Amino acid sequence: MDSIQNFRYLDRLKSLFSAAYILLWRQKQMSGAILVSATVIWLLCERIGYHLVPFLCHFLILALAILFLWSNISSFVNKSPPNFPDIRLSQELCDCVALLLKDQINQGCL
Repeated sequence: MDSIQNFRYLDRLKSLFSAAYILLWRQKQMSGAILVSATVIWLLCERIGYHLVPFLCHFLILALAILFLWSNISSFVNKSPPNFPDIRLSQELCDCVALLLKDQINQGCL
């Protein structure tokens, strides 16, 4: 991709994750997802007394255990093990995301 397409892609990424669009509910799904996840995290941390880092660790351990059991039991049940997609990111995409993050961090520091 040439530099003009990179900047168009960067502008699309900025508009997609713009805080104004999320706060004004122009992107209803992303705003709703952020509101629900923040509410769940608040409930876990404040009301139940469960901290965020142990919650993330326990979730990752549980996910790892489920995938391990699924891959081992799949031979007995005659089901295929889970297929993990082969994800390849282009250099242009990584550059655009890095530029976006750099701009957002610089604007936040001002």
